[in-house]
Order: sequence, then C-alpha cells, then structure tokens
Amino acid sequence: MVVDCGTQTTNVGVFEGLRFVGPQSFTVQAGMSDVWEYIQGAINRDFGRKPALDDIDRALRDNAGKYMLGARTIDLNEPEYAPTAVQQMAQTIIAEIQTTWKVARW
Repeated sequence: MVVDCGTQTTNVGVFEGLRFVGPQSFTVQAGMSDVWEYIQGAINRDFGRKPALDDIDRALRDNAGKYMLGARTIDLNEPEYAPTAVQQMAQTIIAEIQTTWKVARW
C-alpha cells in the first residue's frame, strides 16, 4: 500500500508485489489543506487574526514552521498547531483505510 497525501485528498494505492491493483485503490477526502485550515483556526482563536492558507503552507515548508504575524513569530511546531492538525488528519486517513479494508475484505 502506498499512501500519498495531497492538498485536498489522500490517494491510497494498493499493490500486489510491484503490480498496481486499481480496483482496490481509493481516495480519502482529507489532505494538507485540512492541516492548514486547522492551524488557521487555531491562530484565529489565539490571536484574533485569520492568516491566508498559502502563508501557513509557506511557513511550514520554507520557514521551519515559523509564521510571522506582524512583529510576532508563531511557532507552528508547538503542540496546539501543526502536531495536533497532522494528528487529526492522520486519524481521518487511518480510519478511512481501516473502514475500506474491513468492508472490502480483500
């Protein structure tokens, strides 16, 4: 199984050996945008400002998780930001994989 988390969705590719098994592969409606939206909401909750999702993505990718809100630096690596957001997204993906595999019984 290969799990590829994209912006809006996560693709789950199933393989038998090196052969892709399309009928058993599927897409989960969860992706990195869910992480960015969670962080956006948490910053809004904590600071009363709602940053652009692109700015959050840029901070995570290019600035080691440091987001500048005016003169204030917010460390998105703090537990209440990225770690919680990623954990929630991962749980969504894991639950969907488990449900799909139980139902399909391949």
